[in-house]
Amino acid sequence: MKKLFVWGLLLLFFVLAVSGCTPPAAEKTGVDGQPPGEQQPGAGFPLMVEDHFGRQVEILQKPERIISLAPSNTELLFALGLDERIVGVTEYCNFPPEALAKPKAGSFSEPYLEQIVTLQPELIVASELAITAEKLQQLEELQLPILVLHPAGFEEVCQTLEMLGSVTGEEEAARQLIADMRARVDAVQEKLQQLPDTREKVRVYYQVYHDPLMTAGGTSIISEIIEMAGGKNVFADVGAAYPKISSEAVIERDPEIILFPHSHGTAEVPVAEIIDQPGWGTITALQAERIFGLDPDKISRPSPRLAGAVEELAKIFYPELWPDAR
Repeated sequence: MKKLFVWGLLLLFFVLAVSGCTPPAAEKTGVDGQPPGEQQPGAGFPLMVEDHFGRQVEILQKPERIISLAPSNTELLFALGLDERIVGVTEYCNFPPEALAKPKAGSFSEPYLEQIVTLQPELIVASELAITAEKLQQLEELQLPILVLHPAGFEEVCQTLEMLGSVTGEEEAARQLIADMRARVDAVQEKLQQLPDTREKVRVYYQVYHDPLMTAGGTSIISEIIEMAGGKNVFADVGAAYPKISSEAVIERDPEIILFPHSHGTAEVPVAEIIDQPGWGTITALQAERIFGLDPDKISRPSPRLAGAVEELAKIFYPELWPDAR
């Protein structure tokens, strides 16, 4: 009963906050100098979109106050130039650096309901990986538009940007960003065509974690980016996104390049975790000293930075094609 009472107070507070207790429109303006939510001619509102949960979400007006509940969503929103309209992010939203200064509206899997109410959002962008059915229901009771997103690859990131461009009234920014991302990837693909036809794709192993030993399977974004950069993920045949594997399996598949996240959270990952694995001295990548630490967020988050990850990996895989990058 106490929990229901507290939740009821939250709802009451929210209703008051967005009605008679809000400042007059003349005192509260959006980034374009207009009152927040005021529909502009030709803006395309109201509109209906389907999120990645299959939910039909109606956006009545251009949202001027947006909360992101996932680091990847925060990157997508900032990339669309929505800095001034983002009023809340999670504690794990660390890119771009400007995101660190935003009010915190939750952790990765726990939205702060009281803070969300206080921030008076007009749109909440959640993640399928982080939001539970219970938390989603609680947010829906605030009667706010909530998009649940989970782009699972490069093209789905582009499609998600297109959706966000529509619901935020930034269609042109989305089109330009998508065009730039695809152009950068196309440039890499064109460069890779210079490789001899007899040249086999470089064999790549990505070590997600060392204890237990985990890698990026064929359904992961990491695997897709490796392939887009001209590499062959030696564990692409494994269906799980991030499966546990054996040390012997890595030796057997003999990667020519080993990639690993240079950190887990704030803890740096030492190269010794890879070099000191028993029996790995025969692996081609170790013999050739082709071991590379990467920014894990850049290669694993479904964000516009994936285009840069493709560029970075292609230069690692085939340095002869990019001599100036050495």
